[in-house]
Amino acid sequence: MANRKRAFAFLSVLVIAGLGLVAPGCTTSSRRSTATPVKTDTPVVSPTISGTFTRTLTASPTASRTRTSSGTHTASATITQTPSITQTPSITQTPSITPTPSITPTPSDTPTPCGTAACTPASGTGFTIAGSLFLFPQPTPQTAGSFSLLGSDWYQFDFCAVTGLTYTFTVCQWGGSYASDTVFELYDTSCAYAAYDDDTCGLGSQIVWTATFTGPALLMVHEYSWGAETFTLAYQAQ
Repeated sequence: MANRKRAFAFLSVLVIAGLGLVAPGCTTSSRRSTATPVKTDTPVVSPTISGTFTRTLTASPTASRTRTSSGTHTASATITQTPSITQTPSITQTPSITPTPSITPTPSDTPTPCGTAACTPASGTGFTIAGSLFLFPQPTPQTAGSFSLLGSDWYQFDFCAVTGLTYTFTVCQWGGSYASDTVFELYDTSCAYAAYDDDTCGLGSQIVWTATFTGPALLMVHEYSWGAETFTLAYQAQ
């Protein structure tokens, strides 16, 4: 009878152990382990949680059963970085400075007489004027024609002087010529002596003069000893 009781008690312990219960007088122990997620700076973060669980039931000093369970759970997430946009600075163009050309006086395209000086030769008195002609000097040299002096006379050429222009009167070039010995006398508006020339090319005359005023001026041409003369006058203004 006593043996039957001990056998029944032993079977009860086994049943209880199979149901996962703890019999009186038995001890239970468990062990847990955890893993701490590792944080990295890489674009992909994969924290991992794992653990092993052990449960031991003791029914008697001679009989025990150990249950062990383990599992691992891994969670992953992908972080996509958006590249930043760098703005390119615009280029500002600096306008160039164009120098303003200086203004050079030019002869009038439509010549208009500006009056005459009505002067008399400074080199002598008692002589007469053989004739007069109004000239319109231009940048291109031109001739006034052929003129004859009989003696004791002169020929007068009027023109409008412009400040800053350089005037050339000659029998030495540009088709100008002379036969004997010419003399040039240049006068301003007030009949003041402005320029004089006798022998530039042989016995021929030439005056190059820059005007210091704007207004009537005149050129007188006569023979050196007030004798007969034939000449062709050439002239220019620039």
